[in-house]
Amino acid sequence: MFDMFQTRAEMLPWFFLAQTFLLEGEVPILDLLGIVFGHVYHYGRSVGIGKAPGFVRDWYENGEGALAERMRLEYKKVGSDFELQ
Repeated sequence: MFDMFQTRAEMLPWFFLAQTFLLEGEVPILDLLGIVFGHVYHYGRSVGIGKAPGFVRDWYENGEGALAERMRLEYKKVGSDFELQ
């Protein structure tokens, strides 16, 4: 299928939506939800509302106790996966 059509990356979710509708013959509810949540996530990241509240960041960075320490150790294991480039 992908050898027959060329599309830009921004249009790929809409292509999948059309593919679901045309080939499977059902209403692509999950595809629509994916597009909606993708837009909400992108908008939230661009305006800066997708960040953790201040008290959560303070607890993580300066918190004392076993739970805060365990969270920091777990994040060190996977932290490089979440770095912005």
